[in-house]
Amino acid sequence: MKTEKLLQTQPSPQHTQVWISKPLEIGSASKKPSGSRRLLAIFILLLASMHLAWAQNTWQQTISLPGVDFYLTDGVQTPDSGFLVTGYADLKNGKGEDAVLIKFKPDGQLEWQKFYGGLNDDGAHSILLSSDGGIVLAGYTNSFYLTNKYYYLVKTDASGNLLWTKSYGQSPNYVDEICYRVLETTDKGFLLAGIRGYSGLLIKTDSLGTLDWHQTYVDDVWGDPALLYDAAQTADGGFIFAGYKKEEVPFQGNLYLLKTDGSGNHLWRRGYYNHPNWPNGSAVLADSDGNIVAAGYGTGAFVVKVDSGGSAIWGKSYKETNYDEAKDIYETADNGYVMTGITDGVVSLTKLDRQGNVIWAKKFTSLGSGVGNAVKQTF
Repeated sequence: MKTEKLLQTQPSPQHTQVWISKPLEIGSASKKPSGSRRLLAIFILLLASMHLAWAQNTWQQTISLPGVDFYLTDGVQTPDSGFLVTGYADLKNGKGEDAVLIKFKPDGQLEWQKFYGGLNDDGAHSILLSSDGGIVLAGYTNSFYLTNKYYYLVKTDASGNLLWTKSYGQSPNYVDEICYRVLETTDKGFLLAGIRGYSGLLIKTDSLGTLDWHQTYVDDVWGDPALLYDAAQTADGGFIFAGYKKEEVPFQGNLYLLKTDGSGNHLWRRGYYNHPNWPNGSAVLADSDGNIVAAGYGTGAFVVKVDSGGSAIWGKSYKETNYDEAKDIYETADNGYVMTGITDGVVSLTKLDRQGNVIWAKKFTSLGSGVGNAVKQTF
């Protein structure tokens, strides 16, 4: 099996460091349905291997390389009905992790794989197909610095050939800055959402990765964490973000939704499911009705649906065991939702109706311990 390793001992002409000037601006603190009934679930097994699975068991694929640990985080279907998945790989060569991009044929057979990064840790948490036909990955890097992790943006052509990389951060950096979601904006630029230490960090670039603006988000009264783990564009041209916010009540937190306009300016923020077990908002979407649906986990998996102003419509908890988590949620073509995560220590997939009631649920027990990180409906 052929692998490609892109090692850089220093920033190459393809890589640009973007320093965010101080002080950082302080902000007070769409996934579209496709036309098929098939679901692609992407998940991690707690083994030195990588897996893909279909909800209806159309096929499943296992890939491994000697001495390599793969961790999948996101995926997307390609125009040729194949699939791209991303994440990071520990090549066990003493040089840390690399961002990985893997292409599968429609029948699940491996087509190609690429690795991107330098001499230290690099990884991808999010992938998209850009409007110019290329591929964009976003995540983290500390290959080009002597301190912590910075936002990492990778642009390739449709075959995974590297075009350019960018990293963004504040110098000196004493906390990790990690991007968890990248979106393409209406001006063909990119929006990167994630964390900077215990704050949410939002970065907007143009189509070539040049910095347009940035915002950070913390609680403007208590200064408590407001972390961003997922993002979606809303019908009004703004954005909705899901994450975690610590409350002033000791040892309690909320699934946190933050709504901004198209320039990242705060419009509203709300907390849901206040609980001492530190609930996290892991996924969010803007559905076809103009409402917002977010999934997360605390004591069990849960989903909340709110209107465009953040007022709750319904909330549901899905708890089969003491180890249930929802990691991603997607609007399906039949006007329902599907979520993936972990139930009883294994990958789970749950189909919901419009009101959040369970239609069916499946656990992939035959694949061993694992967690579902992303789910998409295929075309």
